Amino acid sequence: MTTYSGRRSVFARLANLLIPGSGLILARREWSGLLLALLYGLFAQAALAGHFLAPAGIPRWLTIAATIAAALVWIAAQIVLARRIRWLKSPEARSQFDALVNESREAAARNDLETARASLAGALDIDDEHLDANAEFARLLMRMNPRAARKIWRRVAALDRNHRFADELKAFQPHR
Repeated sequence: MTTYSGRRSVFARLANLLIPGSGLILARREWSGLLLALLYGLFAQAALAGHFLAPAGIPRWLTIAATIAAALVWIAAQIVLARRIRWLKSPEARSQFDALVNESREAAARNDLETARASLAGALDIDDEHLDANAEFARLLMRMNPRAARKIWRRVAALDRNHRFADELKAFQPHR
């Protein structure tokens, strides 16, 4: 399993420091990250307007409240990201990933393709850079909707540095 450490973790933390919520988006919590980024943007703009753009036109209490709210959203974004990264690095995440992949394989063997797809999608929410899970997802989508599998096969090609899936990727590539 790809661990959520090294460059990914550092980049997510730095992005989150600059734009609260962006690190969460990078850590696969898109909606939470978007909500925090929007809230921060709203409160920060109100605070900046009250402090610099129109201090006489915006009540002082509103400027202070917006400043405090922006600071609290910024702090919340850092805490939520730290918890998410800690969870992604935990053994619990690994066991949940493995359970979802196994559930997907069992469902595919029963020809329950929708359950298999949902399980693999859940596993990829935990670790979207796992090469074997991405390849398995692409194979499954080829059975369900070959057109939708193209994006996943491109992902497999980008992740497959050792060319383990070169034959499958050649078969997938359109002839030019």
